[in-house]
Amino acid sequence: MDAGTHPGAGQLYARILVSSSEYEDAETETEELAAIVKLVHGIRPTLALLAEVELAGLTTKDNDETGILWSTFQVKYRLFKKDLGPLNTWMASVFAGLTVPGGMDATADVDFYPRCALVSTAILGRHGLNAEVEWEEYGDEADRFTVNASHLYRLAPFNYAADTRGAWYTMLESLNQLTDAGDSRFDIAAGILYEARRWACEASLRLPIEQDDWLEEHDYRFTLGFRYLP
Repeated sequence: MDAGTHPGAGQLYARILVSSSEYEDAETETEELAAIVKLVHGIRPTLALLAEVELAGLTTKDNDETGILWSTFQVKYRLFKKDLGPLNTWMASVFAGLTVPGGMDATADVDFYPRCALVSTAILGRHGLNAEVEWEEYGDEADRFTVNASHLYRLAPFNYAADTRGAWYTMLESLNQLTDAGDSRFDIAAGILYEARRWACEASLRLPIEQDDWLEEHDYRFTLGFRYLP
């Protein structure tokens, strides 16, 4: 899920996520190997541009496909930031933009989907808290609403020092999607994160909790990620 953090003016933030998953629909079971590349460029401390693309290889019993699933272009604006101490802070940002379907997700009638989101992030001692709500239009299909929440806990070090080179965190996410047609999907993801001064690595496992009339029945998604931090 997204966070309310921003790069500084002129800084570039890059993130790569590689994931493996399995799911099935009414016709077949599919294995997916996907890569998400995300770039965030700071225009001002409160304004950033985002570009994101997902490439995937889909394998079924009868067919193999490879291509771009979707691309997303957004503007991110920080509504406010309140520092609560030397390390503690609370911030909120809004997103707005378009999602462009790729070759494996295009329809005859729609070639882009508008979307917007609100996200809030708080850092309180060794705890990090995120909350996100998002709306996405899907053309002739039902609109989707996303409600996410996450908690990060710093395992080590107990306190930061001048010579601290990195920190270990646990990650727990509640990832939930609903449509205005009444369909819903609720997942949970748990993982580990190591954040150095200029880069970070992460690993997580996402599992379904409930999938009420969702198009695909998801089994799991395992993800490895790398981030460059400006």
